Amino acid sequence: MKGLLIKDLRIASQQKVLLLLMAGCGIICLFTMKDTAFIIGYATLLCGMLGTTTCAYDDLNHGMSFLLTLPYSRKAYVLEKYLFSIAAGIAGWSISTVIAAISQIVFLKKPIGAEFLNGALTFIIPLFLIPTVMIPILLKFGQARSRIVMFTIMGIVFAIGGVLALAPSFGVAVYDENLTVEVVTFGIRNTLSYGLIIAGGIAASFVLFITSFLISLAVIQRKEY
Repeated sequence: MKGLLIKDLRIASQQKVLLLLMAGCGIICLFTMKDTAFIIGYATLLCGMLGTTTCAYDDLNHGMSFLLTLPYSRKAYVLEKYLFSIAAGIAGWSISTVIAAISQIVFLKKPIGAEFLNGALTFIIPLFLIPTVMIPILLKFGQARSRIVMFTIMGIVFAIGGVLALAPSFGVAVYDENLTVEVVTFGIRNTLSYGLIIAGGIAASFVLFITSFLISLAVIQRKEY
């Protein structure tokens, strides 16, 4: 597995120009928007997605046919993909959290309180969700068809959202108009502490993460390269 990690790290390092551009955009947004939470989410999501893109590189030019002849199991290959994606996301989250904290203290003249820490911890949830969703799709469908699948899923989600939003205009009551996101959020926060909500979200994400790993393992064990 060490060799696989080194391989993916070198693949990621070849995208240093893209990483520098993303870092520059993040820093510009940090100073223009004056929102320290944005840079944390921005870096976490991009670094997590960068970790999953190595699946596409492995599939190029029948690369998987060669990789699977090396002395490691398919289970080790799948496990390495998840670990690398999580490690990339944690690296982005850690660095961006430190930068955001320094920016808040030095430039915004605000102390680091519970609100900042809770906001930073919230982004651990999508850190787990990115490989949970993307890796099984990439392993099952490959690079080209995965894009079609992802766009299809996004299209279905937006279509459902559009139908729910337009339904009241045609006299169809699919939900209580007084039940807004703010009302639901306020009710949950009055019932549970913010820390407990984050802990529950992280725990649920971890369960989905393990389920996704088992699905990916079943996919790669049945697939012929």
